[in-house]
Amino acid sequence: MFYFLSSIGVLGLPSICIGSLSLRAVDRAFPRACPWALPTAERILRYFCELLMRVQPWIRAEIDFPSEFQRPSRPGERGCLIVSNHRSHLDAFYLLSEVAGLRLLAKRTLFRVPFLGLVMWGTRQIPVKRGRLDDFARAIDTIRSGLERGERIHVFPEMTRCPAGTEGTQEFLSAPFHAALQAGARILPVVFSGTDQAWPKGGGLHPGLKIRMKALPLVDPRTASNEGERALTADALRSRVRDLITEELRRMQSGARA
Repeated sequence: MFYFLSSIGVLGLPSICIGSLSLRAVDRAFPRACPWALPTAERILRYFCELLMRVQPWIRAEIDFPSEFQRPSRPGERGCLIVSNHRSHLDAFYLLSEVAGLRLLAKRTLFRVPFLGLVMWGTRQIPVKRGRLDDFARAIDTIRSGLERGERIHVFPEMTRCPAGTEGTQEFLSAPFHAALQAGARILPVVFSGTDQAWPKGGGLHPGLKIRMKALPLVDPRTASNEGERALTADALRSRVRDLITEELRRMQSGARA
C-alpha cells in the first residue's frame, strides 16, 4: 500500500497538478483561443493513470478495451455512459487509465481527501452523497446533461463495492440508464474480475493475483429494443446491460477457478 500511494504522489503531482489541472484552467479562461487545452489535459490524466498502473509490480492485469476511448471525444460525438460492476478501488484507476476525458460518479467524501479532492474537483468528477435523494437526483441530472454534450461518464450502478469473492453482480439502479435514454447516449458495459481479491473491500493489497478488465460491445438504446416498435424502458435497458455483465463475469470467475 505504501508503494502504491507513494507512486501516486511521485507521478501525480507533476503530471496532474502541473499538467492536467493547469491546462483545464487555461481552457476555462480561454476556451475559444485554446481549443487544444482540454483534450491535452484529458490525455495527460489518462497517461498518468496508465503509467501508474503499469509501474505496480504486485498486479498482473489482463485488459481488453477498445483503443478508440484512449483519445478524447471529438466535437459532435455522441455521449457514452460507461457502466461496470464494482469490486474494488482499483476499478476506478483502471477506468481512468483507459478512457480519456472520463467523468466518474463518486462519493462526496472523496472530494474532501487532501490532494485527491483537488484532483476530483479539478477534473470535474461528479459528487453524490450517500443517502441523500436530492443530491442523487442532482447528480443524475448532471450525468444526463454531460451525456447530451457528448461526454464520457462512468457509473457503478451497484453503487458500492461488493464483498470479496461475490459471485455475479449486485442489483443495478435504473436511474443512470434513464439518463442515457433521455440523452440518446450509447452504453459501454465493462466487466471487472479479480480486483476484489487484489484489493478487497475493507482490506489491504494482495500481490500476485490476476485481475481482468473487459469492455463488452456497445449497447445503443436506439436499436437495442427487443419489443418491436415499443420504446425501450430504463428498467429493460438496465436488465439487459446487467445480464451482459453478469454473464461475462461468471465466465471469467469459472475460468479463474479452472
